[in-house]
Amino acid sequence: MLVSIEQHVDWVSDCTAWMGERNLATIEAETEAEDEWAKHTELQAHLTLYPKADSWCMGTNVPAAILPRCTKYAAFNIVAAL
Repeated sequence: MLVSIEQHVDWVSDCTAWMGERNLATIEAETEAEDEWAKHTELQAHLTLYPKADSWCMGTNVPAAILPRCTKYAAFNIVAAL
C-alpha cells in the first residue's frame, strides 16, 4: 500500500493557501471534472499490476464483492508528480 498522508497534507495546505489568496471559503469539483479524473486515474491504474492482484485491497477476499476501482493507487502517483 502506498503511504500518502504527506501528499494529502501538501495538497490541502496548498489548496487552503490558494483559497485564502482569493478569499474563498469553499470549493467543489464539477461533475465533469470528477468524471474526467476518475477515467484518467483508472487508465493509469491499469498500467500497473494492481488490477491483476488477488488481494484484500482489491476486494477479492469478499465473496460476490463488486471490485473497487483502482483510482486510489494511480491518483497518488499522478498528483504527487504534479
